[in-house]
Amino acid sequence: MGAAITTVLGTILGVVAGYVGGLIDTVLARFTDLVFAFPGFTLALIVVSLYGNARDAVLAGSGRLLMLIVVFALVGWPGLMRFVRSLTLSMKEQQFIEAARTCGTSHTKIITQHLLPNMWGLILVQTGFIVIGFVYTEATLSIFGLGVQPPNPDLGQMLYNGSQNMGASYWEVLFPSVFLTIIFLAFTFLADGLRDAFDPRGEG
Repeated sequence: MGAAITTVLGTILGVVAGYVGGLIDTVLARFTDLVFAFPGFTLALIVVSLYGNARDAVLAGSGRLLMLIVVFALVGWPGLMRFVRSLTLSMKEQQFIEAARTCGTSHTKIITQHLLPNMWGLILVQTGFIVIGFVYTEATLSIFGLGVQPPNPDLGQMLYNGSQNMGASYWEVLFPSVFLTIIFLAFTFLADGLRDAFDPRGEG
């Protein structure tokens, strides 16, 4: 959910900044720099430490989950925004965009029918890496006891609980670690495969 919100925010702001340009581009660029100054992990750590227990009491154990989604969504989009902005700047000078303008196509239709359909594959690749970052951050918070709380299932929480009894039952740490590794590798390979599929000329 957090990755979906991040993708939507980053895509919208990136397309608007790159396509419109001028003052709007400058303002959005400075705003993006400001958000970049807030480290996501540190912000999530502070917010959950201060308000996690209170929100869990109100929302029946799901308060921290919703807080993490909001924090990740608010601070996770700047990288994607810059990526989409660069794509928009390069694509809006292409001949098919110039032809659409010459035919009198509205800016909204140019964005929705010409720019975004040609960018969504590469945006999806970046979303895969965003998911990996969010999963890693949430699992790390759970290891410190600040992540998602029971009865919500969470691999990081399993690692935290298993570490308390690792000497007697090491598998309580082993299996969650293996599954986390599989998740990271799966999204990495998925993003890499999508990159090769949508950008076959790219190297690496």
